[in-house]
Amino acid sequence: AIAARERGRHPVGWFVVGFLLPCLGLILVLVLPDLNEFEARERRLERDQRRLKEQLRQERMRNEAFRTYAARRLDAHDRHLRIDTHAEAAQGELPPVPGPAEERIPDLPLDYWYVAEAGGEPRGPYPLATLRSLLREGTVGPDSLVWHETLEDWAPVAETPLARYL
Repeated sequence: AIAARERGRHPVGWFVVGFLLPCLGLILVLVLPDLNEFEARERRLERDQRRLKEQLRQERMRNEAFRTYAARRLDAHDRHLRIDTHAEAAQGELPPVPGPAEERIPDLPLDYWYVAEAGGEPRGPYPLATLRSLLREGTVGPDSLVWHETLEDWAPVAETPLARYL
């Protein structure tokens, strides 16, 4: 019973086993894995997982802040040079760059949006600018379902923060 309790097992049950089968009961309780170590390892893994999720969230926030900052800097350069690289990007001459800073919502992710019609297959990932052009074309409507890792579940465009932007 003492050996069982130290290994995280029920002492009364193992006392009965030890009483009926003395040597076999002791051998079994010593051979079986220590439940206390197992629970400690599980708690440690859960704590590490929470810490890593928080680090990932913070890294995503820093990444999005940097992307917004870089887009603002590019917009400032465009204004200073009196050119519109956004139009050139739309024609395929340059990689796509988010729209002017006035049109962007800072807390809205710029990439990896998925779209699906009711009962249809998901399409994507799309950058925000492409999603906007799909809405203008009528390919995506306010009732179309969208998803991003920042959303809990698929939701209609009209019920997401995208409604203000699009």
